[in-house]
Amino acid sequence: MTVKLTYAQIRAFNAVARDGSFQKAAESLGVTQPAITLQVRSLEDLYSVVLFMRTKGGAKLTKLGLDLFQITQSIHILETEVDELLSRQSEVLDGSIRLAAGSPQLIMALIKKYKDKYPNVKLSLELGNYEEVSAALFQNRVDVALLDGPIDNERFYSHFYLQQELVLVVSNTHPFAKKQKLRADDLITQTILVRGDGSYTQKTMDEWFSRARIFPTSTLQLSSRDAIIEAAANGMGVGFVFDKEVGSDPRIRKVALSGRTTRCNESLVCLKSQFRRNTIKALYNLIPK
Repeated sequence: MTVKLTYAQIRAFNAVARDGSFQKAAESLGVTQPAITLQVRSLEDLYSVVLFMRTKGGAKLTKLGLDLFQITQSIHILETEVDELLSRQSEVLDGSIRLAAGSPQLIMALIKKYKDKYPNVKLSLELGNYEEVSAALFQNRVDVALLDGPIDNERFYSHFYLQQELVLVVSNTHPFAKKQKLRADDLITQTILVRGDGSYTQKTMDEWFSRARIFPTSTLQLSSRDAIIEAAANGMGVGFVFDKEVGSDPRIRKVALSGRTTRCNESLVCLKSQFRRNTIKALYNLIPK
């Protein structure tokens, strides 16, 4: 059986001819240098010719190699044209994305920006605490989630979205409303509004008290962030939330906390296998750099 040259051999040859280096050619094609070397060498062996003079500084075309490059370089132009055509066809035109987040305040601006640019893509939003949102992502019930805290799972692709800071929310008539900053021991006599539902907010609040060796004795457990804000607005106690999730309720005030930083990074997270989808890549591209 007659052995014929392959497109991979010509593509590797063209890359080395253009870049003047086997290493640079490998980088431009996204393969290893040995793979490029193997393709070029197999092409030379196939016809018992020398196409490059190898030097320490790279690779220089022989006379025959230069003649071949004059013929084959049009293949690169064809590749570019094909890529541009298919890229246009694979633009985000329709589809769907299932989103999940701990609160609508953080992600709604991104959703609006996406819908303005890609109106034919269907979006849905599921709300829940940290454990619920991460479980939905693991179980593939949602495609993309906004998660707080460190993301260290190898299955996830994550991108920094924004940073928040833990604050105390109190009624605008509460004595604390006029304070610039509060220590943990300032809250000893207060009723603390708590979530107790596995939320990252609750964990961060517990760590803040623990560092100060303060353990609240009067608490009121509520099921959601909105319930804590509503209870604080009605003077039922003081609660902890991250600052960008408070909204603009005129009945409450946000007060900063003293001590070690209580900031939290929010990341947009998806399974690595999902990131190949154009609809999802487009969502990540809208995050401010």
